[in-house]
Parts: sequence; C-alpha cells; structure tokens
Amino acid sequence: MVQHNTHFTQYKVAELMRTARKRANLSQATVANKLAITQGALSKMEHAQITPSAPQWFEFCRLAEISPDSILLGYIESVRPLRLEDAPIETGYRLEDRFLKQRGLKVRAMLPWALALKEKLGPDAFQQACKERGIDADIFLDHDFQVNVLVLNELMELTKQFDLPISSVSTIFPQEVASKPSLEAFVSYQKKVSCDFSFQIKPVDDSTSRIIIEPAEHLRKIRAWKPERLGNGICEQFKHTLKLVIEQHNEELVAIHDEECLFHDHGKCCSYRIERRISKTA
Repeated sequence: MVQHNTHFTQYKVAELMRTARKRANLSQATVANKLAITQGALSKMEHAQITPSAPQWFEFCRLAEISPDSILLGYIESVRPLRLEDAPIETGYRLEDRFLKQRGLKVRAMLPWALALKEKLGPDAFQQACKERGIDADIFLDHDFQVNVLVLNELMELTKQFDLPISSVSTIFPQEVASKPSLEAFVSYQKKVSCDFSFQIKPVDDSTSRIIIEPAEHLRKIRAWKPERLGNGICEQFKHTLKLVIEQHNEELVAIHDEECLFHDHGKCCSYRIERRISKTA
C-alpha cells in the first residue's frame, strides 16, 4: 500500500509516476481519465503535492506496465537485453533527437554521475541543469532505457560545470560484481550495460594485468560525438572503478598506468596497465 506519512515516499511516488507515464508515452489526460481523476490532480501527484491511494497506484502500474514493487526499488527495471538500437522510438521523454541515434548505452551505466549530480545540486536544480542540455532527467529512473554516448558527454560536462570531483562519484556495483568483485566480473557487467566500448583483459604476469577499452565502430556514426570533450573525466572514472573493484577483491592496488588513451590523444583505444598485489589476508 502506498504510504501517506512521509514526504520522501510522496516525492518518490511522484518521480515514478512521471517517469512511468513518459516511458509508456501516455499523456496526462489519458492517465487521468483511466484513473477517474482530473488532469490537475494527476499533475499534483506527479509533483508530490498529493499522493495516490493504493487502488490508484495499482491501476496506474497496470496502465503504465510497471511493477507495483517499483515503489520499493525507487526506480523502474525491465531487465531488457542490451543491443544496439537506431530505429526511431516513440517516447514521452523530452530528449533531443541527437541522444536517440545509435543507442548503445543503458541509463544504469550512467547512474554514478547522475546520482552524484542530483545529490550535489538537489532534485529540482538537477532537473533544470539536464533540461538546459536537452536531457529529461526522469530517464535516470528508467534504468534499462537506452540512449547514446552523448548523454554521458553531457553528464561529464555537468560535473565540470559544478566542480564535482571524480572521487565523489560513487561507483554502483550490481550484485554480480559486489558479491564477487573481480576484473572479470566488472568486464562482464560492462558488456550488459554498454555496447559502445569493448573490454579486454590481458594478463601480463601474476601481479599485472592490462585492460584495453576500445570504442565501437558505430560511434563514428554519431556526428556530434567528440571524444576529446570527455577529457580526463571518463579515464579517471574508469580508473576509479577499477580501483574499487580490485580493493573489494582483497587485493592491494599498486598502480594504474595510462598506456594509450582515446580521450587524451585520439589513439585507437584506452589501455591501462594495472599492478596489483594479493593481500595476505585474502
């Protein structure tokens, strides 16, 4: 049953209703009619001014085709398999067309940046900052929705604009990585959330590995994509994530070295040489 006694729950319900309606490409008028309420009442629900009753919530979930348990998760999850998409889509999200070509990146892959920015700016300011860059911030509750790498570009630009250090961006590990962290688990997960880059692990010796990250060929078809705009940001985030994976695997990170980087000198790939030491307590 939808709770009525906390502002947090009310705000979360509002976000979910707004996101789910857009995801289903439904108008406010259509949803309001199905719920037997006025469009004004629905707008108030979507802006956390009133809370739907339990019957209204369950009927809304049926209409928008989301699980009622989304309220417990705080986001929408459909667990769709990843594949590169380029065909036109009908969506209620207000996104510039440039973000919808060559869609090879799941929203969940960008959550660390989005959540860090939302926490720093606050929900309303984050919504506005995204809107100014042609992004509908509600997509960040639809974890399996796919966009292209230009959205990642814009989030990295926002971290620079608002002086958000990479070290403050927490990496969100899925259960499959968190329960058994390793470079292999990390790479396996990346393949499920992005087909924009390929990842290879090449052992050098017992304590050193090389991880190679190559951009996919379809990125060349995105005219507006300029990898140099990402600067050091994506490299630092990759290294930060790898550091956390290694440390959670009861290993001591000695060093991560840049060997070749697409985002620094327009080489063909990113290549990091990772030196690590097995902990004596492992």
